[in-house]
Amino acid sequence: MKTEMKLRTGKRLHRQLIAELSGAGCFRPAAARTAAYCAFILASYAAAYAALLTGPGVAVRALAIFVLAFVSVHAGFIAHEAGHGAITRDRRVAALIGQVFNTLLTALCYSYFCHIHRLHHPHCNDRARDPDMQSGFFSMYEQSALSKSGLGRLVSRHQAVLIWVLVWLQGFTLKIDSLQFLRRNPRATRADQWVVLLHFALWSVPPVLVLGVADALLNYALMTLLIGPYLGTIFLVNHIGGWTTFSSAG
Repeated sequence: MKTEMKLRTGKRLHRQLIAELSGAGCFRPAAARTAAYCAFILASYAAAYAALLTGPGVAVRALAIFVLAFVSVHAGFIAHEAGHGAITRDRRVAALIGQVFNTLLTALCYSYFCHIHRLHHPHCNDRARDPDMQSGFFSMYEQSALSKSGLGRLVSRHQAVLIWVLVWLQGFTLKIDSLQFLRRNPRATRADQWVVLLHFALWSVPPVLVLGVADALLNYALMTLLIGPYLGTIFLVNHIGGWTTFSSAG
């Protein structure tokens, strides 16, 4: 009975908060700012990509790769806002924005992002239903650390240190996970399949023809590698506070 009363009270307070924020204009789309933000991302991405194709020196090459990693994460922010309806209420336009800024620019397929995000938001930090709380290696709560065995148990035991090493791989794992999602859901992700093919064509055909296979692969790998720690700091700080408490469990 007490639990039901708390749930009803929580829902009522949530509705009141939403109404107050809406009345204050917090949910009004910022069309001009969003357009400028999108233009900045696209222009920066194109300029850095073009700079890499010139085969520049080490300093310019490093700067271009850094810029690409930086704006790739911000492209994800745009897709995130589109998915939440914060840019437009038109679902087709939102999907188009998501495909461009997620699938095309980053290879984190928009359909996969929407899938995991729909599971995350209704169940934030719910141990059983929030996918962001599930990991075969890291542990977000004590019971998860204690239930693991083998490599997962070893990583969980030292995750306070290992996270800053393995977080560099997050860009790769997100791309791989999204590609696996496309493979499992071929009919529902046809748009993503074509757009992600365009992404990999963009990063394989011109760079290989101009720079060669080794430099083309190195540029893409370094860009994806740099995405990891930037994403890691965002997710760890904003989503999973205090999780390293359990790094010594087991």
